[in-house]
Amino acid sequence: MSAVLGRTGRPEVIAPVVCLGVGIHFFPVCRLFAVPLYDATGLALCAIAVATAIAAPLSGNAALWTLLPGVGAAITLYATGALLLRPSYLRGPARPTH
Repeated sequence: MSAVLGRTGRPEVIAPVVCLGVGIHFFPVCRLFAVPLYDATGLALCAIAVATAIAAPLSGNAALWTLLPGVGAAITLYATGALLLRPSYLRGPARPTH
């Protein structure tokens, strides 16, 4: 996809398109691994891509095409990793004791 965007004269949209693609992939992964947090991660990444597609052209600042999806995706993915590494998440759901 990035090669097509580069050849068609739209290299600036590569980062948001990649961010959108990664976000979309989190939805089936959520169901595959039964990790509900991945739905929120996918939604956040897709929202970042859409926000970039709206904000970057309106601002006229070419750097926003890579800055918004780069920083936004990094924060989202690091936060997801940090939340998944919490001891309460690693133990799994609480089991009733009898």
